[in-house]
This record gives sequence, C-alpha cells and structure tokens, in this order.
Amino acid sequence: MKTGKLPSAGYSYGESSRMIMLDIIICLAFINLITVFYYGLHALLVTVSAVAVCIICESIACLVMKRKNTISDLSAVVTGMITAALCPASAPLWLPILGGAFAVLICKIPFGGRGNNIFNPAAAAWLFMSLAFPAIMSSYPDPVVFSASTGAPVMSASPLTDVALGITPNISAFELAFGGFPGPMGTTPTVVLAACALYLLVRHTAPLSIMLSLPAACAVIAFIFPRLDSRLYSAVFEVSLGCLLFAAVFMATDPVTSPKTTAARILFGVGCGIIAMLFRYLGAGSCDGVPIAILIMNCLSKALDELVSDFRTKWLGRIFKRKAVAAENAED
Repeated sequence: MKTGKLPSAGYSYGESSRMIMLDIIICLAFINLITVFYYGLHALLVTVSAVAVCIICESIACLVMKRKNTISDLSAVVTGMITAALCPASAPLWLPILGGAFAVLICKIPFGGRGNNIFNPAAAAWLFMSLAFPAIMSSYPDPVVFSASTGAPVMSASPLTDVALGITPNISAFELAFGGFPGPMGTTPTVVLAACALYLLVRHTAPLSIMLSLPAACAVIAFIFPRLDSRLYSAVFEVSLGCLLFAAVFMATDPVTSPKTTAARILFGVGCGIIAMLFRYLGAGSCDGVPIAILIMNCLSKALDELVSDFRTKWLGRIFKRKAVAAENAED
C-alpha cells in the first residue's frame, strides 16, 4: 500500500521525546511510592536495579557500536521503571536486572535504539521473565499482610486465577481502588493509575484513544461473555486485575511502537483488548495476556496507519467524488 508520509511519533504527541519521558517518569515515580508503602524498600531496590541496568546496557551498547550515547533522552529510565513495575514486589534483584538487560540489548539497541524499535521493550522483558521464570513471576505477596507483618510475606497467585475459575475475588472496593490485592507491584492501584492517565492526557503525552479503547474492548467482551455470575463484576474485575490498566496507560501508548493516527490507535487498542482477553479465556488461570497482545499489535502498527490512510484517500475520496458528481448532475 502506498500512502503519504505519516507524522512522526514526536510530532504526533506535540512534545519532545525527553519531555514525554520525563512526564512518564513522574507518574511512575509516584506509583513507586505506593509500592514502597505496601512492600517496603525492597520494591524500591527492584526499580533501581532495573533502571540502573537499562542505563548501563544502553551506554555500553552505544560505546561499542560507536554511537552517540542516548541515555539523556530518558527512555532507558522509563523502560527500567516499567519493567520493574511488572515484577512481583518480592522478586529477587537479579530478575529485573535480567529483564532490563533483555529489554535494551535484545529489543531496543539491535533495531537502532530509541525511535526505531518495533516492539515495546518492557512488554518484551515481561514476556522473557514470565517464560524463563514462571514460578517467580506468577507468585505475588499480599500487600495488606505484607505491610502489617515483619515476617515472611504471604505469597499467592493473581486474583485472575479466581476469575478464571468463576469465583468472585474477595476484594473490597477500597482495595480494588488503591491496590490492596496481590499483583505486579506497580499495576494494582486503580485510582493512582487513573490519576496518572489524567496527568498524561493534560500534558498531551499519551493519546486518549488507546487508553480508552483497550480497556473498553476488554470490558465489553467480559460483559458479553462473563466468567463470573455477575456481568458487571466480570467486567470490573477483568479490567482492574492484572496489568491491564497499567499497560493501557504506560505501554500501549508508547509513541514509538503504537500507531500515529487516531483511527489507527483505536483499532490498535481494540486489537490489544481482544487478543488479551483471548489469552485470558483460553490460557492458564493466571495468564495475563496484555503485554503479549501489545507485542503482537506492535507488528501491525504501521499497517494500521497505512490502512486508515488508504481508506481515507481511496474509499472516502471515491464516495465524496461520486456525491459531488451526482450533485452536479442534479443541478444540470
């Protein structure tokens, strides 16, 4: 398909790459404060480890490849913070280190670095960690018990396991809003994620089209095909549990790996939601397929932009041309 030149990521977001990354870092830092409140300083160390290894790997890679060091654009910091947020708070420090190194050295630098990578590096890191160390990545400390005790944390699976079994999770509205349930350490506080989304929207850092279309698609599917007795509860828990909302705000909206046009972004978000729900419905009980869905849709980002552009220039152009000809004939 031949199309006109599409706007670049930086142009479409209206801000420089560095300012976009800084806005995201501010939000992720606030989320990290919540995780430290729930899980203590180890959660902070997980984040610091991931960020440090991303910065080191990118610096070394640029040095070896004789390129200009790109850590000043802060994208390595964002990759590290997102990778850490997808880990359990009890994860050993070597896990986010491996994940961060994989994100930079395998999914970012080989494609040309910032602005050229096809896949979201943090989503790829999550997939690598989940496949290589499934026991660690699928076992989470209970934040309420953890913060109230000084002993060993009480570990449990994601509440998505209960949803898969048709059991309504025993989570109160307060716990659901502020992250008082087991899950990846930076992805559970729904209210905080909503506040971050609002901040990014006000700052024109991330597009509303993807933020809404992804969870909306999941909610509609959960409502039509509920896994719980209540359709409403099914929609609420499917959207709130796991890393779905976090991914919709911080990962699917990545300006490099997501489409550049509004219509294509909506299709991208809907596609992510459909694929994620397929993984949840057809996969293992605790399977959270959102990062995998984002990786799959990353492959289609450019094609979606071209599809939308072709539709506008060819099909809509023909329709309007026919209407104009018909109007001229009517006047005659």
